[in-house]
Amino acid sequence: MSAPPAAARIASAAGPAAAAPASDAPSRGHARDAGTVSVAEARRAAAPPAGKSKSTAADAAHASRAEAEGKPAQAPDGGVPPTPPRRESADRHERENDAGQIRVARFVEAGGVDLMGRVINADTGRPVPGISVEARLEGRFVEVETEGDGSFRAPGMVPGSKTVVWIGGRRDRMVAERFDIRIPDGGKKTAELGLVRLLPGDELEADLDGWIGIYVARKDDRVRVSAVNAWVPATRAGIEVGDAVLSVNGRDVKWLGPRSVAYLLRGPIGSSMTMEVESATGAKRRTLKLTRVTR
Repeated sequence: MSAPPAAARIASAAGPAAAAPASDAPSRGHARDAGTVSVAEARRAAAPPAGKSKSTAADAAHASRAEAEGKPAQAPDGGVPPTPPRRESADRHERENDAGQIRVARFVEAGGVDLMGRVINADTGRPVPGISVEARLEGRFVEVETEGDGSFRAPGMVPGSKTVVWIGGRRDRMVAERFDIRIPDGGKKTAELGLVRLLPGDELEADLDGWIGIYVARKDDRVRVSAVNAWVPATRAGIEVGDAVLSVNGRDVKWLGPRSVAYLLRGPIGSSMTMEVESATGAKRRTLKLTRVTR
């Protein structure tokens, strides 16, 4: 069972500056571009300019200290002095996701390759609109959603790059699938992921804590066993790495992704399930009945 959890203009994000010694704390701050202001610059900013009133100078010094301490600036009389707007970053829409990656609109400034595909419901065959599609590359991600017909287009992929694509998110109530793809180069304008079949289901359901002890991955257009744990039902049944999973509980899994197959293999601890497997050489097929155990 593969690990969960769904290739833009380069955006940078500066981490928080290291804490300054107590003696320097009132004179350090963050520049509007997320850089760190020098001590001298902070002191010059806090100093009252010639011709300014004492209250204006006090406001400036107070704001400088508040900025250094990471607090909202307030005037001595309790009001909030006006502050200039922050300079917009290279991508106004950048944000961090749960994996600490930066959201960008594109991976390249202009041009690049458009990643395209279409998502349908594996049970009904109908298109699934509004599904999250994330392309991830080097700590950044581009996120789009499927249209009414299930199609999607993620612009600005880097030609020749290896990009991770996640289709389906936590809110989608579908089993998310992961794809590791190579974006074509040589002047091609599009990369086709093709038709993606998502299985309806909630991967966080409480009664899915039982398994039979195998991991699966897609290889040679088949969902194959990629690893087998020791002392589990799969081991005792003779399932081996390289075996192809053909069906689970009578359901053909030929067109499903490995995460969907892994989802079908899970269930309540102590429950029974059947699966049809084929040997790596294709010479032997077996239908097995196994009991799920604690993972």
